[in-house]
Amino acid sequence: MQKIKILLMLVGLSVVATSCFKKGCRDIDAINYNEKAKRNDNSCEYYSKMKLSSVTVTTFSSVNIAAIPWDASDDPDCFIRIKDNVNNIMHQSVQAENQAGQITWNISPAITITDFFGVKIEMRDYDSGYINSQSEFMVEALIPITDYISGNNNVVKEPTGNYPDSFEVSEAGATFIFNVSWE
Repeated sequence: MQKIKILLMLVGLSVVATSCFKKGCRDIDAINYNEKAKRNDNSCEYYSKMKLSSVTVTTFSSVNIAAIPWDASDDPDCFIRIKDNVNNIMHQSVQAENQAGQITWNISPAITITDFFGVKIEMRDYDSGYINSQSEFMVEALIPITDYISGNNNVVKEPTGNYPDSFEVSEAGATFIFNVSWE
């Protein structure tokens, strides 16, 4: 009987000892975070791409980028550009007449962004007789992807632990909503 008790104790201790050393990803920002893991095994995975599928402008600036009032008598007839960190145009929308207060541009196919630093949006007024250099530059703002980056990794997460499917930026009187997905 004594031998059985000792054997059972040894089995119990080995189960406890094994569970104390359960390995897995311990980085709360990783997409495969395992809260039951006791030791990090360097298996953590992170999203490294963001796909931008639409941009909605809900409010408009009353002045252009030079702080000069623009076409106050005319509703914004705007287009947007998404640029990378070296000012290459990644996407330029069609011009949209705004009569109802907000404009949504769907981006199809969605833009894939892998460099999260320095991506920006421009909004320009598209007047009749538009020439690129003469379009009225209304707003330029960084897309705040880096607000969600944790540490030195390409980790993009909200404080709640969820990856956002949209986020909002307000700059110079304009408000933009970006709809995104992550890979």
